[in-house]
Amino acid sequence: MPTLDSLPVDVKFIILTSLSTVRSLKSLCRACPSYQTVFTTYQSLIESPVYLDEALGKYARESTWLARYAPQSHNLKNTSAVPLKPAYEYVAYPDPVPALEGPQTITRNNWLYIIPETAEFLAFVRQLSSSRATKEDTTEFEPYNGYPHLQTDEKQAAVSYHKVICGVFQRFVKQELEFLTPDPLEKQRIRNEPDVYFLATPDEEERIIRGLYRSFVGLQMSQIYQPASDRAGWGP
Repeated sequence: MPTLDSLPVDVKFIILTSLSTVRSLKSLCRACPSYQTVFTTYQSLIESPVYLDEALGKYARESTWLARYAPQSHNLKNTSAVPLKPAYEYVAYPDPVPALEGPQTITRNNWLYIIPETAEFLAFVRQLSSSRATKEDTTEFEPYNGYPHLQTDEKQAAVSYHKVICGVFQRFVKQELEFLTPDPLEKQRIRNEPDVYFLATPDEEERIIRGLYRSFVGLQMSQIYQPASDRAGWGP
């Protein structure tokens, strides 16, 4: 009778690419050396679907926003108007974006913008904080439902961001545990652990990674909503 370990390579490849979390991928490779061999041989092909599934499964709101808007946030240095659509979609997710009432707006390249008068911008902020979208209260933009509406390049961006954030998570966990552990033997065990994922519980992993995602979103938001005079000094 065939066992999980005796399956042919192509079946092992399918199993690995079908896993929905990075932790489950690492756990299977850790438990079965033959799967680790397959993973090492086809690492890039296996990692992409697994990282994409986890990013858009557990962290859909943040990962889809980063994939869609972070690459564009560096192209706003010459505009005098503030783009509303990114903030709308993040706040309203997963509902359709709300209609804007009051502030003067313009459209440019399928983006909704606000003329940055202080009173108008404050009205926009108040609306974002006090209301959510409804089916009757929408703009001309299609609902922001994220995956699978992401384009191919956006999916690639989601994978790249998730790999970066997972890397930061691993460095953070290792450094924090080493710092907080007084026992020299335990410190050595932490240093020698080949995979930091197993030093944190699944709940700790999700909480830390979600916090990192929100930090990344906050950094990108701060770029998008800098005053126009500050954006003028951005690099290419």
